[in-house]
Amino acid sequence: MPNISKILIVFTVILISGKTFAQDSIPSKYEFIKFGLQPLYFFKGGFRVDAEYVTKNQKHGIQISPILYYNEKNAQTSYNSSINNKKYIIEGFAVVLTHKIYMSKFKNNKGMSYVGYSGEYATYKVTLNENISEQKIENIKSGTLELITGFQFFPGVFFMDTYIGVGGQYSQIKIDNPDILPVFNKKKSDYGFTGVKIQFGLKFGFVFSR
Repeated sequence: MPNISKILIVFTVILISGKTFAQDSIPSKYEFIKFGLQPLYFFKGGFRVDAEYVTKNQKHGIQISPILYYNEKNAQTSYNSSINNKKYIIEGFAVVLTHKIYMSKFKNNKGMSYVGYSGEYATYKVTLNENISEQKIENIKSGTLELITGFQFFPGVFFMDTYIGVGGQYSQIKIDNPDILPVFNKKKSDYGFTGVKIQFGLKFGFVFSR
């Protein structure tokens, strides 16, 4: 899995080089495309990129968000206390599809409020980061449905998006050997959590009008 910091640097260079093709402001009757990053995902070992198309009437936005996960952490297992605090590697991929309904149009560089809904599918693989006779693997698959509301600010070609969402997540966990693998389903922030989730988001990026 590539280093997340290197991916971030490459993505930032691409956006900075491309922003020269964007306009300083976006007319209220233009369609536009937005690309952004959500830095809060870095704390979970994730790298999320959002690409959104906003229709010409600026009433609807369709967003696709691929997410890569790579994380090394010390984890607790409820089965075998002798291996607690061992280091585990979590690798994963997720994709989020979001439909936004804008309650206001872009005007005077102020921004746009919106409501919407999203669906996410994610898959993770957890392995023990040690030399053992037989490597054991934990596979996690999850699906999430969520309602969201937020507001986007547009200072020129840049934008900032803040939002809050509430929904439910269902996960399936398959463990080869529970004696040496943890179960990541104890907290709402765990990869394999099942239940009601509340999410806060913050995104920064660039706008390209057409």
